[in-house]
Amino acid sequence: MGVRKDIPIDVRNKIVSLLQHTSFTKAEIARKFGVSAKTVYRLSSKQLLHKPIEADRIGKCGRKRCTTFREDRVIIRTARENRKLSCLDELKKKISERGVEVTIATLRRRFRQFGFIARKPPRKPMLTPAMIKKRISWAKMYKNWTMEDWNKVIFSDESTFVILDDKSQFVRRRKGEELHEDCVVSTVKHPTFVMMWGCISSKGVGALYPVVGTMRQDQYRKVLESRLIPQIERWFGNAEEFTFMHDGAPCHTAKSVKTYLQGKNIPVLAWPGNSPDMNPIENIWAILKRRMAKERVTNRVDLIKRIINVWFHDPEVTSAVKSCIESMPKRIKEVLRCNGQRTKY
Repeated sequence: MGVRKDIPIDVRNKIVSLLQHTSFTKAEIARKFGVSAKTVYRLSSKQLLHKPIEADRIGKCGRKRCTTFREDRVIIRTARENRKLSCLDELKKKISERGVEVTIATLRRRFRQFGFIARKPPRKPMLTPAMIKKRISWAKMYKNWTMEDWNKVIFSDESTFVILDDKSQFVRRRKGEELHEDCVVSTVKHPTFVMMWGCISSKGVGALYPVVGTMRQDQYRKVLESRLIPQIERWFGNAEEFTFMHDGAPCHTAKSVKTYLQGKNIPVLAWPGNSPDMNPIENIWAILKRRMAKERVTNRVDLIKRIINVWFHDPEVTSAVKSCIESMPKRIKEVLRCNGQRTKY
């Protein structure tokens, strides 16, 4: 049982008043104020001996801290130097090597006190100094673009979906339920996957294309011809201005692809390498993957059907497209604020 706080002085005065002027028993008074009978007996004794009824202790009560301020600094410094060391036993050993002996329970309390919480680390592409420099230059180039400018951009990308792609890290179960269907992550030796090409704009979701194998320049030209060109005509007609965005993947930057886009008079948005956080379609892919992880599909055809159904008919996807594209000015500002480093998007 934890240590309780001292009773407020006004409650002490009320207890003493009842002891003096009423016939309530000490047990009845204790129940009335939610205190222990021992507390009432102690106040009664102080009253009879004419002692002050204020608390004798000053400041916080309970057990003293087992670590000093200097030792707390050692704990936090060690945690910062070993952020990816999730095992508290190993972290405890490293802290003890610096002359501080603590229990794992104390480590947990200190981490909570200083705001350190355990979370699954996000996966982000590696950024070299050259890439960071390009991201800053790109952000400066488009920092003055308005929403009217971004509404004219067609964002595109490819993404891979895997059957039974359940990445659950934890389950809540009781004893004996470790093999329950809801508490098991099913796996297969050679999982089936499908790569999808898609595009979005402020006008909504666009065409999808199931890639055969890996996207190469010849297949990508077919995608542009059979999916992108018709989509441009539906969204922008022959008069509206637009810009096409794709990243720097080899199949996108191949000479034959550049020639094809130039021949069709399709302007291409400049794009920095390793910058999926700047492409709003990545957020749409994330929604689709969360949906697919819950589906119990077992073959490639069913997987494609489910992806197409969610892409065109899921209300969350529809609303997310608009909000993600509207976030482009904020994404640009975040890149500049972070000096080209990774952003929260």
